[in-house]
Parts: sequence; structure tokens; C-alpha cells
Amino acid sequence: MRFDMARALVFRAKERAEWIGDDHGDPYEEALNSGKISVEMRLALKEILDHLRSALDYVAREVCERVSPSTSNALIYFEAPPRRPAPEGRVNAV
Repeated sequence: MRFDMARALVFRAKERAEWIGDDHGDPYEEALNSGKISVEMRLALKEILDHLRSALDYVAREVCERVSPSTSNALIYFEAPPRRPAPEGRVNAV
């Protein structure tokens, strides 16, 4: 069941990545040309990373339980790295 959830999350991340694109006339090229990343593109990137991180969590949990059933009550997840402070004069952006 968890592997199915992970696969579904990866599929959704790939779908969202296709929206960003990698060719002419897509949001990626617009960001390159303008030097600005739109709010919609920032949201798409966040969704992609959230889906992929959740997929990793599902896989980690399933693998741990299969290898060591005694971990069934343990908290198993991929911890986010600590945020680095923004360079002086800049604000951390989303």
C-alpha cells in the first residue's frame, strides 16, 4: 500500500514538472528570460518537492517495517535540513 502511494506521488510530481517544461514557450523559459520566477511556478516547485519528499517517507517507512518489524511504532521520516540564513540584506524567499 505504501509503495502504491509513493508511486502515485512520484507520478503527480512528474505531471507537475511537465507543466514547468524545459522547452520554448513554457514557464521555465519565461523565468529564464525574465529573471523572475512567478508565484505559480514557485507553487509548482513546492508541490513537486512536497510530493517527492512524501514518497520518500512512504518508502522509508515500508522498508523499515519489512526489515525490522519492531520499528512499527517508531517515527520514520526524512528530516528537512535546517534553513540557512539569508545573505545579509536579503530575505529568505519561498
